[in-house]
Amino acid sequence: MNMHAVILAAGRGKRMQSDLPKVLHVLGTKPLLWHVLDQVKAAGFPSATVVVSYKKELVEKSVMAWQATNPDLLVNFADQGEPRGTGHALLSTESFVPKDKDIAVCLGDVPGIQAKTLQQIYATFTAQAPAALVVSMELKEPKGYGRIVRGVNQSIAAIVEEKDASEEIRRIQEVNTGIFFLRCSDVWSALKKITPQNAQGEYYLTDIVSILLNENKTVAAYLHPNADEFRGVNSPEDLQRLAS
Repeated sequence: MNMHAVILAAGRGKRMQSDLPKVLHVLGTKPLLWHVLDQVKAAGFPSATVVVSYKKELVEKSVMAWQATNPDLLVNFADQGEPRGTGHALLSTESFVPKDKDIAVCLGDVPGIQAKTLQQIYATFTAQAPAALVVSMELKEPKGYGRIVRGVNQSIAAIVEEKDASEEIRRIQEVNTGIFFLRCSDVWSALKKITPQNAQGEYYLTDIVSILLNENKTVAAYLHPNADEFRGVNSPEDLQRLAS
């Protein structure tokens, strides 16, 4: 697999009601982040960068403990500093990602992702060869998620975060999972064009879609049928639900 995984793990997770970094909360017998690392390794990724910020020493120590028994996945760390959004997080990895590798963006607080799913997405990405492939899912209650807006011939037109969405767009049930596969030759220049002109004042990785489309690049969407794999952990209730 000629790809490098970038795992976003910088968040504190205030709703977890804990000082522990969100990705270090335990599901079953291991931290959330370990679940993701296990599947990234099993999918065949040769290397990964973990993006850190809040209590980064704890996150790095945990990852190194994981790597002690999983030497086949080469892991390094990128310090995001003060978190300013997902686009900013990915841009912080530029000097850590091998220049010849395309990039798979994964989330350290989404422990249900499966290796076979990552392999399926990779196969689609390889076959279609877009500049970016957005992984989407459908939810009956999509509150909180960025909506996938489709245009002509059902091609992806944009991803609109809920806080920036109109009432019409909020009714869309196809949403962004947060997982992206990106072509290395296009990603860095596009990331540097993202601006924080939104309700959160953050650099949204989702804005890369409109930037690439404006450059006449191809953006694909991979609609996965099993939304349960992409359920994130944002609260103790989410953790309890996944554990049950």
